[in-house]
Amino acid sequence: MDMQDNTHIDLLLSKLLSGELTSEEKNDLEAWLNESADNRIYFNQVRNIWHASHPAFPPESINVESAKSRVMKKIVKQNWTKAPVMIWWQRIAAILFLPLLLLMGYLMHQKMPMTTQAVYQEVTAPDGMLSQVNLPDGSSVWLNSGSKLNYPVVF
Repeated sequence: MDMQDNTHIDLLLSKLLSGELTSEEKNDLEAWLNESADNRIYFNQVRNIWHASHPAFPPESINVESAKSRVMKKIVKQNWTKAPVMIWWQRIAAILFLPLLLLMGYLMHQKMPMTTQAVYQEVTAPDGMLSQVNLPDGSSVWLNSGSKLNYPVVF
């Protein structure tokens, strides 16, 4: 591509990016873009430079104080709408915690069995005799002579 073609393409790219490109020029530019991948790379580079040097709005038009004020108002509004709900939930939790803790301790104490000393029954079969013993659970046991059986009175 010679220098004159390069100038012509730069002019077409400038018109495209500024919105002043005619339909005939648009066809020429599309044909040039379709010629090679290098042309598309060059187009993307020029477009990036154009957008960097022509921002959508002038930086001087930004009012930093006004933007900061709007952001702060949104933050305060958001905090005030959520804060009362959270404060109430914290208060309710604090009020309910101690009574629930005491109730849980009372119920656990009530359900714990009292440990008592186990009382055992002892049965002995006399020498030379075979004995049958009926246990409190309904089962029966045969004892040989001279043997002993210990079992708890309460199963």
